[in-house]
Amino acid sequence: MHLNLIFKLNINDHNKCEICVKAKLPKNPFKTIDRDSEILELIHSDVSDYRRTSRGCNKYFVTFIDDCSKFCHFCLIKTKNEVINKFKIYKVELENQLEKNIKILKSDRGGE
Repeated sequence: MHLNLIFKLNINDHNKCEICVKAKLPKNPFKTIDRDSEILELIHSDVSDYRRTSRGCNKYFVTFIDDCSKFCHFCLIKTKNEVINKFKIYKVELENQLEKNIKILKSDRGGE
């Protein structure tokens, strides 16, 4: 028994959506970057939120990653305005341990 409840879709290759076709094209790989940086020359920072609040009522976390060594420092924070204080503590500790100064802090918040 054939009820014809589902209609047949006739797809014509000439009527494809241009955006859909472009979206399915393979993307070119990112260019490789030669990194000749030294420790503390460039620090990457990012702030993200947990999907849930942690046991200590921390809703966010901040990371500081050294570009040269890839050393990652991770801090839990309750509010985003705590980031600057966490960075100040991180900066003092690292600069005292390594006897070098951080040159550039790079973040996705615009600017360096």
